[in-house]
Amino acid sequence: MNGKVRLSESRRNTLRKLDDEMSNSFFPSKLSNLRAIESYYGIANKVLVAFESCYESNELDNAYLYGRRFAKFSMEALPSHDYYNSAKTELKALRIKNVKDVEGVMIKLEKVVDCMDAEEELKLKLQREEAQRRREEAAAAQSRREEAAAASLNDVEMSAMQKLEMLRAPSGFNHSASRKSLGPPPPLPSPLSSIPLPPILPPPLPPPLPLPSLPSPPSPPSLPSAPSAPYDEEGDSAPPPPPPSYSDVMDASTYTPPPPPSTSATPKPRRPKQPPKLSIHMNGVGDSALPSLYNLSFGSHKLQPDSPMNAYSSAATAPQLPIQQFDQQYVPEVRKEIVNVRTLQVRLLDQFDSLRRAKKIEMFPLNTYQGRLKSPSSDSTNGCTVISPLVAAHHLSSPGSGIPDMTIESIIDNIAPPILSSVRSKLGLRQDALIVPSDVHDYLVDCKILHQNKFVGVCGGNILDDAHLNELLNMLQSGKCLPPNAPAIPTTNEKVAAALFFHEHVISILKLTLSTRECWYDVVDSLPTRTSGASASQCCSRTRCKDRTSLELYLKKYACSKFSDSNFTYMERNGWDDGMCDFDPRVFQAFVWANPPPS
Repeated sequence: MNGKVRLSESRRNTLRKLDDEMSNSFFPSKLSNLRAIESYYGIANKVLVAFESCYESNELDNAYLYGRRFAKFSMEALPSHDYYNSAKTELKALRIKNVKDVEGVMIKLEKVVDCMDAEEELKLKLQREEAQRRREEAAAAQSRREEAAAASLNDVEMSAMQKLEMLRAPSGFNHSASRKSLGPPPPLPSPLSSIPLPPILPPPLPPPLPLPSLPSPPSPPSLPSAPSAPYDEEGDSAPPPPPPSYSDVMDASTYTPPPPPSTSATPKPRRPKQPPKLSIHMNGVGDSALPSLYNLSFGSHKLQPDSPMNAYSSAATAPQLPIQQFDQQYVPEVRKEIVNVRTLQVRLLDQFDSLRRAKKIEMFPLNTYQGRLKSPSSDSTNGCTVISPLVAAHHLSSPGSGIPDMTIESIIDNIAPPILSSVRSKLGLRQDALIVPSDVHDYLVDCKILHQNKFVGVCGGNILDDAHLNELLNMLQSGKCLPPNAPAIPTTNEKVAAALFFHEHVISILKLTLSTRECWYDVVDSLPTRTSGASASQCCSRTRCKDRTSLELYLKKYACSKFSDSNFTYMERNGWDDGMCDFDPRVFQAFVWANPPPS
């Protein structure tokens, strides 16, 4: 537009600001590679359908927001997925379709902006006409007031002249008529002293006659004087002193407070009347009638009943203000509690330190980590999706209660790199791409490394929620997929292993059954962590939790250590929502395998 500011620029800036404020807390700048990119293309298509619907129905604001959101998601978020440039035929077709859809949306967005400009131009025209009409009405009203003031002034002058004429004429005498019917007034008689004047004062009255004396009536018996009281138990309370006038209150220099009540007599204490009941709702006009911060939060705000703000969450609802009725019983709003994760993290760290001192949790460093070797045949960078199920498979097939450290080190440095290279080449991914777990699972099943008959189940949800996490713990303890309301959790003597996917990383959980029928759980993390002490170095770790409670606490502590500041901000503003789990930093997923019991 040659640098010219368009008429709808301010309107679109407001829409963009609102959309950014609502989406910053959950709009993903980088997608999770642990989720198939096909599902993200599905999300983009849902936003596209909403845009087309609003575009056809001429809902310009919603169409602008939907189109902008679709373009932003398609051009910024989707390319961040490692599978975006995959040579896989299905993924390539999805990518080409999405690019064409973006081009079409951009063309239609330009038309939407043109329509917005036309609306703003019409709005300005109507505003100018309305302003002109108001100016004309104001001028006409001013002219009428001036005419009325002039007429009123003439009426006052005429009234004054008429009163003056009436004062000059005798009472009941028509001055204007007398001038026409009568001649000049008759002359006064002379001399004036001969005219008698009336007396100044009336004559004095005669003295009154004396009244006959009557016997005085007997005096009534005297009653004891009742002391004054501030309240009357039977009747109404004594009227209070009159309040000061408004001008007296406003002018402190002239306001004199009423004198205090007399304390000459000690009043008898009386119980005051029950004061009238007041409603906390203030009939919709007091502070309680104001919308709460929760009701105005952007997470539940809608522009319209069919608002584009619902594109990110199917569970979003419009804020509903409480019905304000006078003298209605107050019912507090029930809100889902949002856990303060920062406070929880501090508490978990204290409990973790206590368990380590009690030897209920022990940490053992290993001599390698993923990505340590950089040669093409030994590079295991971003290979956790392969390393973790390989550790689980070797644990299930090894003799004894578990696998030694050297087996884990061999998996990271020797066994995983060739599999990573093969899967990435098959999918057309770059050599450091993170592979989706389902692709790894299919490959390992085809290669007979994982066996389908050992698969127990998959679970997931909020890792900080006891109910969600207990589903995983129950599978590890029993080696079975039990219903959530199972009355008792049996403990199996067979080996169980799990791959836990959380925050772009995968760790292994291995269940060890000792000869004493006691169960330990080893958590294997292939990422490097810096060890403490004089010989500090980077290495992966094996953390041993000696009971289920210790494992639960360690997994929550591990999750909190992965949260960023933006994650904490999101969790402080939003409770858990199943419909938004793909964008929630607390989401986890776990695959569990177990050795079948002997027949």
